[in-house]
Amino acid sequence: REASFSMPGYRVRDIVEIFIAGDTNKDGKISFEEFVSELKSKELSETFKKTIARREGIQSFGGLSGISSEGTQHSYSDEEKVAFVNWINKSLAKDEDCKHLLPMNPDGDSLFKSVKDGILLW
Repeated sequence: REASFSMPGYRVRDIVEIFIAGDTNKDGKISFEEFVSELKSKELSETFKKTIARREGIQSFGGLSGISSEGTQHSYSDEEKVAFVNWINKSLAKDEDCKHLLPMNPDGDSLFKSVKDGILLW
């Protein structure tokens, strides 16, 4: 919950059990090496991937340049996009330099098209 991610209690207990079993030296603590070993375990990694893939209202895409796209994932929520578009539309409605870009449609991808030339960002 602290990470804004809801998970049923039984699933949290399952993950705790997996990490307790991963305490290979039985010192009551998970070392970094033990933690990484458990994260790489097949069961946990498959569960994590399925859980992340289920997030609704989240758009994601790879990086735009060849350097940044390799292994990089960018994401935003639909709610964030709508909030930004509405705020920009309201704040810059009377700005002469932005007239050709506004108003943006919060339901489409006009935010991303409108910020391309940098005028809205300035």
